[in-house]
Amino acid sequence: MSLTKLFSGKYAFQNIKKSRGILAIMLIAMPIITLFFLYNYDNSLSTPYNMNVLIGANLIGMFIIPFIVSNVLLGYVYQRNSIDFVNSMPISRKKIYLTNMLVGVIYLIILQFVNFLIASLYVLIIKDSSFSISMMSDAFCVMSCGYIFLFIISSLALTVSGNKFTQIIVAAIILFLIPFIRIVNFSDLENQPISLINNDGTQETFIEGRNPIYCVPMDTIIRVFGESSVYNLSSIIVTIFLGIIYILIG
Repeated sequence: MSLTKLFSGKYAFQNIKKSRGILAIMLIAMPIITLFFLYNYDNSLSTPYNMNVLIGANLIGMFIIPFIVSNVLLGYVYQRNSIDFVNSMPISRKKIYLTNMLVGVIYLIILQFVNFLIASLYVLIIKDSSFSISMMSDAFCVMSCGYIFLFIISSLALTVSGNKFTQIIVAAIILFLIPFIRIVNFSDLENQPISLINNDGTQETFIEGRNPIYCVPMDTIIRVFGESSVYNLSSIIVTIFLGIIYILIG
């Protein structure tokens, strides 16, 4: 099936147009807040290359902005007059849903790209900055994946909810029960023997399971507070896979 048959540019434009104010505010506010964090950190005596500062504001926004975007694009289902009007349009509900999903994904990528671009320009201008372009790139990839994933979950929860409060609860259930905690890695179930040679020449063997794979939201939190790299390819792949499944379910 052609993707053009599942996307309506005219509907997408009208839907964005009616909410352009709040979308523009988020598009402007995120880079400003990030620059504020970077500038203050560069002028402090803290340890350099701290990822907490680089994605601190972005990490908080990951649990707020996708929810707002889902309600901006799909919030008509909470209003009787709006949903009657939208469903009376000469396009299918599947097309309306997938159009909104694609618009939300594109907007969040643009949001992260603008944030990455402005933060990277800051690093290039401030020669002695504690941050680097490669750090910005990692943050862009991980945050884009996390924002899109939570937008998909929020949109899925919205389709089966009657109000915003219920939407938050359903989204939390989806998030915490399945991907947020961990993805079961079947290799975890296998005992991994590890052998070590002690100083006295004796050999000691113990069993160690492999680390579980977390989806991007939880994986990012663990890595940020563990002061390690936020980029984890396995986590990103699993998150994208689950995101596609949730879109199909929606």
